[in-house]
Formats: sequence, C-alpha cells, structure tokens
Amino acid sequence: MIKKGKFGKFLALICSLMAGVMIFSLAACNDDGGETNSLKLNKDTLSVAVGGTEQLSVTSSTTENIEWTIDKTSVATVKGSGAGNKLCTVTGVAEGTATVTAKAGDQTATCAVTVTGGTSQGDETVTIKLGGEAVGTDAYNLYGEGDALTFTATASKGSAITWESSDPAKATVSNGKVTAVAAGDATITAKVSDSVKATVKVKVLEGTEIQFNDNPVEGWSFWEGSKYGYPNGDGDVTKAVSYAANAASITYTATEHSATIPYTVQLRYNSTEYTGTSHDVTLTVVAPVAGKMHVNGEDVEVVVGENKITVEGFVEQGLYVQFGSKADNTMIIGENLTFILKDIKFKSNVTVELVAPEFSVATDTNVITITDETNDAANVEKYELGFFADANATAPVKIVAVTNGTAVDVASVAGGTYTLRIRAVSNSATVRGSAWSTATQSITVVTDKTIIDNTTTDGWYYYKECAVGNVYKDAEGVIHVENLGSQPNSFSFQLMLNLDKSVTGIKMTVHSEGAGCLAFGPKSGSVKEVEVAADTDVEIDLTGLNISETLVICFANNISSWSGSPLAALSGNITLSNIEFTYAD
Repeated sequence: MIKKGKFGKFLALICSLMAGVMIFSLAACNDDGGETNSLKLNKDTLSVAVGGTEQLSVTSSTTENIEWTIDKTSVATVKGSGAGNKLCTVTGVAEGTATVTAKAGDQTATCAVTVTGGTSQGDETVTIKLGGEAVGTDAYNLYGEGDALTFTATASKGSAITWESSDPAKATVSNGKVTAVAAGDATITAKVSDSVKATVKVKVLEGTEIQFNDNPVEGWSFWEGSKYGYPNGDGDVTKAVSYAANAASITYTATEHSATIPYTVQLRYNSTEYTGTSHDVTLTVVAPVAGKMHVNGEDVEVVVGENKITVEGFVEQGLYVQFGSKADNTMIIGENLTFILKDIKFKSNVTVELVAPEFSVATDTNVITITDETNDAANVEKYELGFFADANATAPVKIVAVTNGTAVDVASVAGGTYTLRIRAVSNSATVRGSAWSTATQSITVVTDKTIIDNTTTDGWYYYKECAVGNVYKDAEGVIHVENLGSQPNSFSFQLMLNLDKSVTGIKMTVHSEGAGCLAFGPKSGSVKEVEVAADTDVEIDLTGLNISETLVICFANNISSWSGSPLAALSGNITLSNIEFTYAD
C-alpha cells in the first residue's frame, strides 16, 4: 500500500522522466521525423588567387548564426555576411593552404582553401593571370622557338610592375609577353620590389623531328614542293617539329610559288581515331606573317600572332594544313617562316562503330563466306580482306574488297603466303569502320606478277593523289597501270624508281587509253615531256638526261610547262614496255 504523500512524489518523478524523454525525442528529430542533417557548405575545396575573393555558403538548414574562422590568417581571411551570417567571403593573402571552419552550436563544417598566384609582403600583393585566370604552380608549356604566352599582373595597391626572366637564354619576357628562345625552363617574375612579387614557371619544349612523307602516315608528317622539282624557293622546309598530338611547328622558305599550286608546303596529323570519319578541330596558329592558310578543307585568314581556328566536319585526315589559299591560288611567301600550331583539340562526330564480321575462305576456290550478325547492313558500305605478311604484322601488305559468296580477287596480290583478316567499312562519315578481325586464316597466292605499290622499295613504286587500280610488272617486264582516274594536278600519279647510278637515257613503248603527257626527271630538277596519243603505241627515246638517286615519271605534263596551260593527264589502262636505261660511265 502506497501512502498518499509518497504517491505524489512518485507521480512527480514519473512526469519528470517522461518530459525528459519527450525533450530528447524532439532534439533528435526534425520536422519531418528524420535525423537532423549536419552542417554543410557549398564547397569542400576552394581555390583563390592572392588578392582575389571567393564565396562560401552554408547549404544546410539551421536556425543559429554561423561563426566563421580560418586556421591561417597569413594565407587568407574570412568575413561572414547575410542572414544568419551564412555567407562567407574568403580573401587570398599569400600562396599556401588553410582550412575554413563554419560553426553553428555543436555542429561544424570545413573547407580546404588553396591560395595561388602571388606572394604577400607587408600589405601589398602581386597577382599573375593568364587568360583572366590566376596562374597555378605547374609550368606552362611553350612549343619551340618563337612561341609566346602573354601574362598579366596587378599589384593590390596599383603599384607599377616590372618583369624578369630567370634565364633569358631559354625565355624572354617583355611587359608580360613571354617568348620562347631555346628548350629549357625559366621562372618569370612580376614584381613591385624584391619583396613584393609573384612568379610563374614556363617550359620551352624541345619536341620531336617530323619526317617528310609522300603519303600521310600515322602521326605527324610534312610535304614540300622542293622535293618534286617545283621552281626554286617554292616550298623548302628546313625544320618541322612535333610536341605530341596537340602541337607542332614548321619552318620553310618560299620566295615564289606556282600560280596553280598553292599548297607546296603541307603539315599533316593522321590518327586512326579521326582520319576517315567526321570530326571537328580547334587549334591556335601562331603566324609570323599575315595571309591565307588552308586548314582541313577551308581557307582561313591569319594575322601576325595568335589565331584561334575551328573547322567542323572534316573527314579525310585528322589535321591537314596548307600554307596557302586554294581559293585564291596563293601561297604565304617569305624566308625562314616559322608557323606554330598548338592547343590542337579533336572532337569526333562518330555515332556508330562497326565490328569485324566472321569469315572463311575456301582453299580450293578462294570463295569467301562472310557472317555478319552484329552490324546494321544500312551502315556497311563493303567488306575488305587484308593480306598480312604474318600473324604478328600490324598493317596489311594488300587490301582487297570482297563480297560474300564470291571468289577473292588476288590479281593485285604478289605471290606468297599471307595471314588474312577482315574488316567492315562504313558508308557514312559518322559511322566508324571496324578494326581488323582478331580471327585469321592463312592463304597462299601463286602469281608471276610483281606488284608495285606506294611503299618505297628497291624497285618501282608510286605516289598517288587520285584513283588507280592495280599497278604491277608482269613476267615480261611490262609495267601495267590499270584504271588510272582523273588527275587534279601534274603530280597526282607518279611512278618512281630508286637508282644506284645516274641515268642518261631512257627508251620505252607507251600505250594509253587516254591521251596526255608523260614527264621524266629527277625528284628535283628539270624534266623532259612526251605527248602520248590515245590507243597508240608511242616510242620514247630520251637522251641527254642526268637523273640520279630517283627517277620520277609524272603521268601528266610537269609543273614547268603546266602554268598557264591545260593539264594533259593520262587516264585509263596504261602499259610501259621495252624499258631500257642508259647509265653514266
């Protein structure tokens, strides 16, 4: 039995405990019945320039005023504002790192702050920027001699600034413009005094030499007219250098040019990712003189200094630059002109990628069976069979178009044993063709033909900028050029032969379906031209020649007589037989 007085005390104790539980429950729950969120900021990390400001804010719900602090006032300062003091302005004081803390009652949140771009001495600071952004601590690249970057610098009190380079032999600076001199590193200083200053690092890259190449190859290559006997001074490259895929430079001399050939200096970048499919390119061209260039199929005006260029929807190559105008038939003329291409960026417009189908070739009939259950037929133009020298070869010796259920045409393939791979070729610039199949098959080709292709060998080879079928030498030594298409210029198709001694005379019989002209000469020097009538055996007997190293036969009249004259180019099926050379003693 509980007495009345004790019962009252007991009841009071129970009520007190229940009230405590209710208070605890209310403290542990928000209005929605869930747990209260911890204090949150809009940023976990923040970067601010010396003398610059950035803003932080509390994003979580709280009824208490925010208290803002920073652990290193020598690096940055903080100042709260707004309703509930939920906004904070962070001001950079000196380069370094610090931590900003926001506090509301027992809850806290932090933000890591990095201050860049200047050094504080006393109460004045200097800030360096590039393109409106405070510079960082990493070095900025310069792409070879003559490349430049223009920095700006300001002093917090408006004091005058002077610029210095730690190594003018590597990079010079004048009013913030840093110009590359030679490969190496330099530190650029913008200062009010020896104690009030800021610095930025630059690196002048050395680069890798770019090689001349008749046909564009993977990566960088260049082409010059002086290799093919164009007028003296018409495109003579003295230096070409690349800096990975995003930059290159070229130096050439062109004191005159052929009126109809503006592109006797070309700089190319090929990539399997972009060549042959639609892509956009943006780049910066640093030009030593003003003029017109031809970039990825478009003429563009350039001024002295930096030029931002964008070309959309190009297909043929990754990047293709000609230092002249196709529209105006002009070339940028000058001695030792250095053009720098940098900040090159590619954007693919490909929406579909094909995969290689399955295949098999019957050993007795050469009939190919193609099984393609993956690709949409609407995206496939054709299938191609690659003849690889062996299973480890990365590029085919010959490529032949094939059709399911028909025999593989090996007429253009030299005799030997090959490893076969297949690929699907797209019919659209926004569809990427497949890679060569991983599945392979072996085949042996028996023939008496010697195939001539566009690979430099000890024998005959060719260069082409037009359509051509099979090119080969038969067992009797007759050279066959099949289905030679329309030639846009005098050097669209050239048959070449590397020589081990000088040639003074040439005899041969030429038969061509289409009338035109043959031009005989060295890669650089004077030529002799012979008119060829259609469907007629034309006997050629040239004397007084002096051709060393390489014989070049252009299947059209040469540039020396082409200027101002119609182009006379051979076409169709052509044979060169009864070939005889007279050599110098």
